[in-house]
Amino acid sequence: MSNFWVVSVPNEDKFSDIQKGCGRDCTDLKKLDCPANLQFRTFDSLIKLVDDLAKADTQIESMIRRLEKATWEFCDIDGKKPDFQILAQGSTTDWKKYLTEFRWDTHKFGTADIAGVLKKILDVTTKLDESGREKFSKWTEVKGQAQTFSKNKDGLSLGTRDLIDVLTPGKVNSEDFIETEHLTTVCVVVSKGEEMNFEKAYQEFAEDVVPESAKRITGITDKEGNALYRVVMFKTSAADFRNKARANRFTAREFTYNPNAYQTYDTKRKDIEVQLLEAEKMAKNITRAVFSDTFTAWIHIKVLRCFVESVLRYGLSDGSTPKFTSAIMVPKAAAGNIGSIRKCLASLCPGKDNTENVDGEEEFHPYVYLPFTPLAIDPNAA
Repeated sequence: MSNFWVVSVPNEDKFSDIQKGCGRDCTDLKKLDCPANLQFRTFDSLIKLVDDLAKADTQIESMIRRLEKATWEFCDIDGKKPDFQILAQGSTTDWKKYLTEFRWDTHKFGTADIAGVLKKILDVTTKLDESGREKFSKWTEVKGQAQTFSKNKDGLSLGTRDLIDVLTPGKVNSEDFIETEHLTTVCVVVSKGEEMNFEKAYQEFAEDVVPESAKRITGITDKEGNALYRVVMFKTSAADFRNKARANRFTAREFTYNPNAYQTYDTKRKDIEVQLLEAEKMAKNITRAVFSDTFTAWIHIKVLRCFVESVLRYGLSDGSTPKFTSAIMVPKAAAGNIGSIRKCLASLCPGKDNTENVDGEEEFHPYVYLPFTPLAIDPNAA
């Protein structure tokens, strides 16, 4: 995934120098719209803002990563790649174009008092995050319920599957399941190839088993080839029968056939399917909207950091306006390209130590340097 850099060098109107010296080593390079009229109280307040903005940057990036992951999950369902569209200032564009053509949103964020702008951004993103989490959690909950029905229907063996979804009206008859004051019907799962052994032995599993009552339920097997039988016996014998069946490696299941219970079960399953579609649609829409708003907030935090660190480094002009030039760029990945960019930027910082280790990300740079990765996975490369 491409790494973006937000950088600044001292003095206004230096973008042409940045472009001339760095352009051939970047895939994208644009002047950054960093407002010169952002307000702050004192230089001491700027020092505090350095830490506050860095913490906010990390906090909002973690939100972005969660939203990005959620977006990929939805796209896996749809079989599509995400586009990560950004809605900002009345127009919609893809995330990369939004970055390279960034414009400060004065209407949304203003320029008065950086601390106030930061508080507003954090308040908004926190509410957005809570809303997104709520909708995503609801979708996950309903999806889990739907998966339970789905697995019960298709993916489990007769030994563990809920028999209400196996012995359904149309597949079996009420006459096959005898329930009276004294008699009951027990279902038994018989492994493939053990049918004859079961039919010979089942009457000896307990007293008062109705002779020749074992009946294989036709048309019902699982992926392992197991068969399902029903056996009629006195209720007083059912517990002993189940224990002896298990001892002989047959699985006796507790089940009472009730067509009305199945209808209730089937209605609930269909309701869950409807709820899943609604929850998924809601979660998709809210995730898309929250990602867009959180992403724009995140980039505005980057610009605020650029402004604060530039003012602290380069000071103000006589007219009390910042004296720096900022840019956003995507360096080519090769070490040689990155080294050339660093050398160019350092050369634009007169009076600064411009002999730096080009591989040392932790080294001090004479220019403002804020690298970031907008997305963990590039949709175009995935």
